[in-house]
Amino acid sequence: MFKSIRWKITVIFVLLVLATELFIGGFNILGVMKHYHDDFSNSINEVFTEDIKNDLLAAANEISIPAESTDTSIVIEENSQSNINLINNILSSHSGKLGITSSRYYNIVDGSSGEILFSSNGSTTTDATPSLMNALNGTESKETKLTQSYMDYAFPLHNGDAVKYVIYIKDTCQMQNSVTHSMVTILLILLLVSLIISSIAGSIISKSITDPIKQLSVQAKKLAAGDINALQKSDSKDEIADLTNSLINLAHTRKQSSDQAKGEKN
Repeated sequence: MFKSIRWKITVIFVLLVLATELFIGGFNILGVMKHYHDDFSNSINEVFTEDIKNDLLAAANEISIPAESTDTSIVIEENSQSNINLINNILSSHSGKLGITSSRYYNIVDGSSGEILFSSNGSTTTDATPSLMNALNGTESKETKLTQSYMDYAFPLHNGDAVKYVIYIKDTCQMQNSVTHSMVTILLILLLVSLIISSIAGSIISKSITDPIKQLSVQAKKLAAGDINALQKSDSKDEIADLTNSLINLAHTRKQSSDQAKGEKN
């Protein structure tokens, strides 16, 4: 059974259908993933312009002069909480453009200890990603590779040569994963349905090809046994009809040659 032409045609047809659907489905899933990664990257580029970066640096290094104390000295000091509030005010005013949600959030990180000083989603810890480590070392960094399970951006806020704060934005790709998971589920269902339909369709198509071949094979055996009328001329325009008519012509040619040879002997 599995060596028959009909079976081979059916299998090839089914495999072609499934391969086509897998290619199209995979291409669409990659397109969705790229859309989310491009959206993150574009949001960062749109918000973090030179003007915003300068505003954030100014907010990080804002100083306050406390009320006069009982002594005559005036101490000018940097108020960390005030700086954090100023930075947060700038970031929160752009939260819409940044697409801040529970799965895409921003942290204000201490540049010395790496401690989270403020988080838009209330988190108290974060992974030491390459982007964050680069920013803690003073280098702006962004990660949006499709192979990563997250996207992030880190911008250091300097005080002189030292990194005072790091603005760290991370997208856990939760929304992307939810969409792609749904797409994969739909793709698997479609593959199962396609497997059933293509198997039936492939069987019908292959049967329409192999049945005439089987019929021709039976007729050819009768022809070989001497029944010259075993083959009937076909008016179809396909290759099977051409083969049938060629065999008929061959049979008649051989019959004429045989009759002619017998006549010469007599």
